[in-house]
Amino acid sequence: MNFKKFSVASILGCVAISFPLIFAACGDDSSSNSSEQSGDDMGVPVFESIDALKKEKCSSENEFETVYVKADSTFYKCYKNKWSNSLSIELETVESKDDLDECNKENEGQMFRVPRDTIFDTYVCENGEWVSDFGGSSSKAVDPKTVVKGSFTDERDGKTYKTVQIGKQTWMAENLNYDDTKKTPKLAGRIWCNWDNCTKYGRYYNYFAALEACPSGWHLPSRDEFLTLIENVGGVGNVARALKSTSGWVEDDKGKDGNGEDLYGFNALPAGNMLFDISFLEGKTAIFWSSTKAYYGESRDLSVFYDNRGGVYSINGDFRVSVRCLKN
Repeated sequence: MNFKKFSVASILGCVAISFPLIFAACGDDSSSNSSEQSGDDMGVPVFESIDALKKEKCSSENEFETVYVKADSTFYKCYKNKWSNSLSIELETVESKDDLDECNKENEGQMFRVPRDTIFDTYVCENGEWVSDFGGSSSKAVDPKTVVKGSFTDERDGKTYKTVQIGKQTWMAENLNYDDTKKTPKLAGRIWCNWDNCTKYGRYYNYFAALEACPSGWHLPSRDEFLTLIENVGGVGNVARALKSTSGWVEDDKGKDGNGEDLYGFNALPAGNMLFDISFLEGKTAIFWSSTKAYYGESRDLSVFYDNRGGVYSINGDFRVSVRCLKN
């Protein structure tokens, strides 16, 4: 097999180079209800020392989560039940799908990436077959005329969200904007607001915050539930056009309008994503966490792009992206 190795640090080289600048601009937020700070200025949980970090559990529940230790100005990642000071995780990338070896029991669960345009297609060996997690095509699209629109008020903070029922699924039709770290302590240091765009785009959550963020009676959707949504709106070839908002998207590389038709009232906004306190791809993509873990510290997500690509992909759990909750 002809493959190359890319690390998170190398893929995001410009981010790594920017770390000293980030530290200089962050300041010191000393507000805390434990040894862990709120972490909002760093974009990750912040600990004063290694001894303070050792008191924080590192297990399969938060494997690959990243934190920052002020005493030695270093990022640590939870890996194999131990906090490690390595942020880089090597991922194997092949030139094309044809370069993949046979999928069998010996490499079950192995993941490779195949470069395509400016992104990577992800293939996972599952049950003897290399599976791409974009979703399939569908002729079972729900008639947009049958969509039921409503609203829901989150009792935790009083915010009201539009909702939309597509088939048998009821979705929030707005990005979650919940940030109460006192009522939900596990959100501390794991959420972010893109400057003045909180009202427009909602909050950005890392994977571990997303798992805790949805209100009672709602949940973070799984990969399979996103695949059902894709099927309900006409399949992977239609998902971007059907779910994207009708404004806010940039033109594609050929000058075509990047806005969607919002056929079902889902109103996917191009909030992009964030890593630490740096924003990426605003105007070009909407990314929503799923609860389903992938491999190598990544988790599944639903993404739609300005050039009308879309489907279920995977993204590193350290990124902060949007959350759409699904009714139980």
